[in-house]
Amino acid sequence: MKAAASKENIKIEKSLPNPKIAFGYNDSDGFNNFMIGNKEYQGTKVRFTFTQLIPFPTKLFLRSKIAKNYYFYDKEITESARVSTVADVKNYYYRLAQIENDIAIIKSDNSLLKLLEKNTDNGYAVGKTKETDVIRIELKMIALKNQLTELKKNKLEVLYELSRFSGLKLNKLKGKAVMPDITKLKPKKLKNIILDAFKNNPLLKAINFLFKNSKDEKKLADQGLYPNIIFHVKYGYRYDIQPALGGSIGLQIPLYFSQRQFPEIDKAKKNMISTMFARSWEYSGVSRKISAYLTKIKKYYKLYETEKKIYLPESSFLLKLYINRYIFGKTSAFELLNSFKKMVKAELLSNSYKLNFLISKDDLKASLGKIN
Repeated sequence: MKAAASKENIKIEKSLPNPKIAFGYNDSDGFNNFMIGNKEYQGTKVRFTFTQLIPFPTKLFLRSKIAKNYYFYDKEITESARVSTVADVKNYYYRLAQIENDIAIIKSDNSLLKLLEKNTDNGYAVGKTKETDVIRIELKMIALKNQLTELKKNKLEVLYELSRFSGLKLNKLKGKAVMPDITKLKPKKLKNIILDAFKNNPLLKAINFLFKNSKDEKKLADQGLYPNIIFHVKYGYRYDIQPALGGSIGLQIPLYFSQRQFPEIDKAKKNMISTMFARSWEYSGVSRKISAYLTKIKKYYKLYETEKKIYLPESSFLLKLYINRYIFGKTSAFELLNSFKKMVKAELLSNSYKLNFLISKDDLKASLGKIN
């Protein structure tokens, strides 16, 4: 709405200042009238005047151009907010999917522990397992229960953020969230990615409009030394004749250069330099962020692939092996639970790496001014 409102300034600044229309009443027999008392030469007692100020022509064009730049600045700031909001929503959605996956993993692992606990209790009853084995399994179940409680709490926090961003009520956010499958990004030169961001990032486009504006404001300040045109029309009172129409065109010459015009020019110069540095700072910041996002994307993809293809299958295989050995009394609960922890850790890390990959990828897209 702010951008839509500022668009009207383009027309407003291009138009001429409001004209001045005046109505006056004069006593034709008043002071300084050398024809006092001579009714034959009395003039009208009413006078109308019309005055229009016409700024130096390029001043209007520059003011309209400045208003146009401000409109595009507001428009790009709005687009930047839209892009970042969509990225935030997607990232919270992925967090929700990760938490729900983690909850499912913990519940599944807890069910497995319950079976082991039952087997251990039976073994302890007949003297095949030790008391420490029972305690270790119970402690691990308590730890999983606490972890599950923490995950449910985190899920509510994420749902609240999604509700806040989307405007939907919590009870409307139903259904299981899903993290999409991830694939390795196609290699692309860092320089080309950064150039793409410089071209499409709405925040950078906005700062560019501010920089253009500062240059136009400098030109407008310079034209404070230029004259304006005054168009004046008068109809009415004359001392010695009947009412008549008269007019004049003149120049309005600016004075007191050191009091106003030169300080305005100096102010515009400093604003232009300030905006130039602000633009450079934003550009360098986006370049650093893109480099960081690309590093994270590569890092988390490798970690995810390693965890998914190596550590998770290996830990699952070892757990099955230790379960069989434990059932037949060939290993202790300590070794069994150790392999169990490794499998749980591999499952949770796999989800975590996938989440970080997706978040870094969406943050990179937002830097490039993209949503999908």
